[in-house]
Amino acid sequence: MSITITISPKAQSKLEKRAAGFGQDLKTFVRNLLEREAALESLSEVAKPIYRQTNESKISEDDLGNLIDETLAEVRREKPLASR
Repeated sequence: MSITITISPKAQSKLEKRAAGFGQDLKTFVRNLLEREAALESLSEVAKPIYRQTNESKISEDDLGNLIDETLAEVRREKPLASR
């Protein structure tokens, strides 16, 4: 798919500098940004297992906190920040 967008010259300049910092041209840099954004799960998608488990059991606040930490760690292992 191909799209055309209009951005300010200032925004273009900033993005070109950031792209250069990653050794990319502007087109590649912006495409990668959009691809990473599209791949991110929404908070509601990430929270579904937590919500389901807390509704099905009488989980303590400590256990809920641990479950949240474990879920976030799993998501981060699957999609490290550098590849987002």
